[in-house]
Amino acid sequence: MNASCERLLRWLEFSTFTPLMRVHGYQTDTEFWRFGPQVESVARKYLDMRYQMLPYLYSEAAAVTVKGSTLLRPLVMDFASDPRALQQNYEFMFGHELLVAPVIASSTSRMSVYLPKNPHGWFNFWTGEHVPGGGTLTTDPRLDRIPLFVPAGSILPFGPKEQYVSEKRSNPIELRIYPGADATFTLYEDEGTNYNYEHGAFSSIQLQWNERYQELVIDKRAGSYPGMAHEREFSVQLIGSPTKTQVVVYQGRELHVSLK
Repeated sequence: MNASCERLLRWLEFSTFTPLMRVHGYQTDTEFWRFGPQVESVARKYLDMRYQMLPYLYSEAAAVTVKGSTLLRPLVMDFASDPRALQQNYEFMFGHELLVAPVIASSTSRMSVYLPKNPHGWFNFWTGEHVPGGGTLTTDPRLDRIPLFVPAGSILPFGPKEQYVSEKRSNPIELRIYPGADATFTLYEDEGTNYNYEHGAFSSIQLQWNERYQELVIDKRAGSYPGMAHEREFSVQLIGSPTKTQVVVYQGRELHVSLK
């Protein structure tokens, strides 16, 4: 693969974990299929992933408005007491659940990633492997795989692959549990097409993982908005070896899901 195609893909992978993801071009042919099947395949993977992350992205974006949070988080925001974390020039958190280490050099076959101190460790997003924190990990950043890690004690909601927002609203949402510690996440939803949320037209569902009892509590839904689905299907997945999965139907009332 030539250098320009490789750079296009590495920038696309990076942009998947930024607030705004799009490819710009002026009077140029920027469609991915014009660059050959390999570029098209990798680009499709990350475009699909961006849509799958919508439940996570939308909830984290809501936290920006409601709590003054931020999507792009330099490591100083979450690991201020870890001197080595503060020395990392390129790694960052995307929301509170994803550590991103962009590939910045061409033809990279081996890459060192520092995983900040976390008493419960981290999970490799791609493999589900648990690794300790406070050390440097050597990774193999394949052309289609940006180094990506999730702190133990996290809940990561993922939706279906879509061609446009809200195409598959009735499809199950995956609730990926990364064990090792208690975890919480607030799943936010609204109409998605207007500013009615400013007048209270939105809902939130508090998710709580209890590490001791290996149980996820899906709290009673708070709020509502026009067109809201009153029944949702969740695929609760406990990441590990092997990954445990339980599919449940949520009807807005408190629901306990055991993954022992």
